[in-house]
Amino acid sequence: MKNKDLDFLMGDAGGGGEIETLRSDLDARASEAKESDDESFASMSPVGDFSAQKLNGLVKAHNKVLALFGEDTVYPDFDDDQGEFPAEFVRQLSMVQSAASDAADEGLVNEDFLFSLDGITGDEDLIMLTGRLEGLARDKAFKRFLKQKPKEEEEEEVLEETIEPDAEADLDSLFSNRI
Repeated sequence: MKNKDLDFLMGDAGGGGEIETLRSDLDARASEAKESDDESFASMSPVGDFSAQKLNGLVKAHNKVLALFGEDTVYPDFDDDQGEFPAEFVRQLSMVQSAASDAADEGLVNEDFLFSLDGITGDEDLIMLTGRLEGLARDKAFKRFLKQKPKEEEEEEVLEETIEPDAEADLDSLFSNRI
């Protein structure tokens, strides 16, 4: 490739900057998608009267479960009482909720550990949710469930293995028909 071509691709050519324009457009779209995502999770946020003490108990239990996902980050403690959960906290709790539901669907997790963010309005509800997250964090079957490959990956591997021999057989039959 000539330097001129490379300069064009890098956005340094005569009227260049096309890559920068594309990059800027991509960043803007990603930002819009994140805002939309945040709005969606914010709309799912429990609303009520939540003390910082009970919220921090929930955060502590949540961070234990988050570690099972291989996450290095921890959700920070709350400094003040809250009237609703932050969107990022709802996003993370929803991830845990989904995984627990999937594990229960496979009969691996006791359904007592399942939870919903609907109807959470006060500290009593936070205590119940904290207990469920603590249970998930200690549940050996849930830990094993999170360590196993997702079903889609397993199905793709099996599908690839079964397709390859058939594809070769079809190719062989095509060649034999031509002869």
